[in-house]
Amino acid sequence: MYDSTQAAKTYFPPMLGNGDITFRPDAEGGLGYSAKNFPINAVSDGAVFRAGRRAASTKKALGAPYPLTSLGRFFFSTESLPTHFTQELHTDKGMTSGEVTYENGARVRTECLLMQDRNLWVIRKTANRRLSLTFTYTFRGYTPDVDRGMRPPTVTQTENRVLLDFEIWGFEEYRGRIAIACSAPFSCETEEKGVRLTLTLEENLPVCFYMATEDDLFVPHPHDVAEELVREGEKKGFPALMAENTSVWDAYYRQGFVETEDERLNAIYKTALYHVKSYATRWSLPVAIDPGSWHGKFFAFDEFFAFHGILGAGMAEIAKRVPHFRLQQSLGRAIFHATSGSGEQMAHFPWQTLECGDECATMGHWNDHIFHMATVALETYEYYEHTEDVAYLEEHYPILHAVAKFYTLHSIYKREDGSFYVGKCTDLERLGPAKENPLFTLAGVIKSLEIYALAAERLGIDEEYRNECLVIAHGLRKNIPTEDGRLVPFRSCPQKSIAVFTPKFPFDILSKNDPRLLPAWQDYMDSESSFGNMYAGGKGVNPWYAFWKATAFARMGMSEMAHQSLKQGLRAAGEFNELFEINEPDVRFRPWFTTAAGVCLSAVNEMLLESDGQAVRICPAFDGDVSFRLSAKGGITVEATVKGGHLEHIRLIAKKEVAPRAYHLYFKEKDLGNVLSLAE
Repeated sequence: MYDSTQAAKTYFPPMLGNGDITFRPDAEGGLGYSAKNFPINAVSDGAVFRAGRRAASTKKALGAPYPLTSLGRFFFSTESLPTHFTQELHTDKGMTSGEVTYENGARVRTECLLMQDRNLWVIRKTANRRLSLTFTYTFRGYTPDVDRGMRPPTVTQTENRVLLDFEIWGFEEYRGRIAIACSAPFSCETEEKGVRLTLTLEENLPVCFYMATEDDLFVPHPHDVAEELVREGEKKGFPALMAENTSVWDAYYRQGFVETEDERLNAIYKTALYHVKSYATRWSLPVAIDPGSWHGKFFAFDEFFAFHGILGAGMAEIAKRVPHFRLQQSLGRAIFHATSGSGEQMAHFPWQTLECGDECATMGHWNDHIFHMATVALETYEYYEHTEDVAYLEEHYPILHAVAKFYTLHSIYKREDGSFYVGKCTDLERLGPAKENPLFTLAGVIKSLEIYALAAERLGIDEEYRNECLVIAHGLRKNIPTEDGRLVPFRSCPQKSIAVFTPKFPFDILSKNDPRLLPAWQDYMDSESSFGNMYAGGKGVNPWYAFWKATAFARMGMSEMAHQSLKQGLRAAGEFNELFEINEPDVRFRPWFTTAAGVCLSAVNEMLLESDGQAVRICPAFDGDVSFRLSAKGGITVEATVKGGHLEHIRLIAKKEVAPRAYHLYFKEKDLGNVLSLAE
């Protein structure tokens, strides 16, 4: 629980999200705050945001084309000013709670609940004394450009309900309704772009505000839907709605969990699970759904880290949205990007992607990245490895083929001596533009060609091209940039880079015995104070990179180093166990950064479980007591309990349509022989 007397500079209101609607209520349950109220970079004003709803791209918005619009904001006020507050996030309920003390001695407890399967949210307020309360909902945008496209809503009041019918002229035209109901009598005043409700809180008598929204982007009768959601909410009441939400979250957490002796680690891991689900849109996994996080756009590179973590945790339905989005919305546009419709099925995926599949990045050397396409291929194949769903692989095979084709036709060169290399491109942005054969990109290209060949062989197709890909991948392996017996980001590189970890994670193209890995990693870590952040600035290691290292060390079976890197990342957690992109005393970027949450899950998952489809290794890089339920390659879910250094319980469960079979089991370094999986 956060207490305002701490005056923590890392405080930012906690996030509620259901993959569609998201907002971050303060302790009063409101969104009246400004980003300027918080000493954190790249956050947004308080507002209700909805995934995929975008404003028009104006001249002023060229720094962030197609920004998110909003559904306005709401906030509460009384006749007295706050002096102190506490606030808590309840990840098991999808709810926040807070208590505010006012100058006149009044104390008000506020609980905010966002339903997970529909766009209904409820705020319950209870005061310790009789108190006048004002609730304001204003349908204004957070910038003049965004506000210009939000037409003044039509306001209708009926009994205990207020209806705001809106139009937003943006990337598309969005028409819908915000329905508001209150369980206490109120008076209503209409403002230019909203309403103000005035009422009285009686001593210890809870009052509930029910709010719902819908628009016509996917729903034919949104006005009726919004009002019906509020009507149903009123009928059920806050306790029943909270119980319903709790059951949804409970079922979600049962799919995959980790429980260790470290309660803080457990809390951060569970919050990361909460985080990814809350931002899992109908399209894919953005880094967040707010203007301060690239307006909820989709980065193929970041998607992979969130995908990998949530897949390993066992939430396959959420994980599948990522490759499915790339297939359904993005592949066609990526093929056109690479070919202009010439017929050759190679694809160049966007760096930032809109919901429709189009590129939406501003101009910069990041436009010359090609390594993110390797993560698109990798996530596509890893989902198959975890499910062994051949129908899925056949459906998504065009992604693997198109990525491989782009690399072999567009990016790979052959010297006169027969050796292969990757042509100039932008690798990690801190390394600058136009580098020849950079390590990160090269590792991704090799992995893409090799998994393409595996997929084609599994499906029994494209034998000639898959053999060509294997020959090229073998040739590229001979040209991995190496100096003084260690990997380097590129030859004669003057900087240090996290890129030296990529041949192990995410791409895993080198064995743990390769002598070039550890010297390169140590060389990088010796300079982490200068190169440990995604952006220049700060003197620490951002959690994304720390967990990246932890996952790589886990794949090496190096428990102590994996744990040290994990602790580096955990230090960046905020007041509600949420993860930032960077969280240092003088540099802070973006609380609720999905990429960091995803790779945190990956690090813990891989410290606890290693799998390759035939063998399962329990605690390859973890010491201590633990219970977990995680997903493994080979189409199985693994349940295990370790106590006192002994494997007390192990159960391998075959996933849907995967026939039970034997897997070779290891506990740490001990060979336990074969174990048969059980039917689901």
